[in-house]
Amino acid sequence: MIKIYTSRNTAEMEDEISSVQAGGRPLLGSGAGIDATVSENEGATAAKAPFLPHVRPERTLDPAGFAAEAARASGADEDMMRLMLNLFSEVIDNLAFEYGAVRIETPFGAVETNIAGTIASVTSQINTEKNYAYLSYTPGDNLQKAVSTLPFYNASESEAPFKVETVREDGTNAEGPFQMGSDVLVRGSGFVDGATVKLVDVVTGAETAATVKSVRGSLLVVTIPTSLNAEHKHKVIVTQTIDDEEWPIESNKPIAVSPAPQPDHEILLVKHGERADNEIAFDETNPVVCTVAHHNGAGYELRAEKPVKIVLDYENQRRVYAVLDTQTIVNATETTVSFMNDENDTEEVDGSFWNHDVELTLYFADGGSATKTVRFVQL
Repeated sequence: MIKIYTSRNTAEMEDEISSVQAGGRPLLGSGAGIDATVSENEGATAAKAPFLPHVRPERTLDPAGFAAEAARASGADEDMMRLMLNLFSEVIDNLAFEYGAVRIETPFGAVETNIAGTIASVTSQINTEKNYAYLSYTPGDNLQKAVSTLPFYNASESEAPFKVETVREDGTNAEGPFQMGSDVLVRGSGFVDGATVKLVDVVTGAETAATVKSVRGSLLVVTIPTSLNAEHKHKVIVTQTIDDEEWPIESNKPIAVSPAPQPDHEILLVKHGERADNEIAFDETNPVVCTVAHHNGAGYELRAEKPVKIVLDYENQRRVYAVLDTQTIVNATETTVSFMNDENDTEEVDGSFWNHDVELTLYFADGGSATKTVRFVQL
């Protein structure tokens, strides 16, 4: 404990000091119990630890509730306790930000920087995905003694063996709205490899699967699908199979989403005569017609010099690379761009283009561009 000097010591305070010096008293009553839930370990450590126990908390306190408990225990003002907790958190944040590797010893334990995972030898390359940095907390002696006095009892089958809590934006920790196509962090506990995530429209009930990019113990890195209805909120549901039973668990509240930003210019469709969609060729008769869209107030005018470029690039017995950028009769409207692709002025023969994908790019007067992959076919 941090020593606190007061203007006078009562007999009760002397007793408290003696108790702390002798090892302290249990922070939790010995009559409490720990609800231990066991689940199969599906992670990398499964060979050494096939089953993992989890704890179901008998009580959960948010920061405001913890401040209220501290205020009641001390007789101090609750607002002052909130201020002190916020300040304590800010100090840890600042120290970790400034020094990176830190060890902070507190009255209730140590907070320190650690690196996850293992490596084969001292010369092994660090894998930043598996050997990422994190802050760990090691409880102090008094707290460990208090927890060790708690008896265990069988877990309730009505309680899930894992928890799903908050959803935050990856990198900023913002609560949303989350841009479709961006990554979010789903926080909880007891996550294992194989966890799946879906988003459920709270209005229509439509379900959309999301991509789980990684599982980091208490964090899932999830990509928000791009096909959601941005006008509705969505429930985030994590599903895991534990002991052959499927558990779908919902986050603490629905999330709001926003559309991904639209590019200034976009090629929607390419037609060249009677050919299939998005197929072009060397053709002296029919123009290539690109259906285009312009967003964010961008204009449709093309730049004056070489507004069209077609790039061929692939590996065969040698690298085949060619650029077509001398198209003729180039015209642009608000919805289309057309041009004649009738001449091969590269060093490659026509056959080098046939049945290969090429990158078609249109360049606009405002400095923007739009690119689409199309198939080059034989005339």
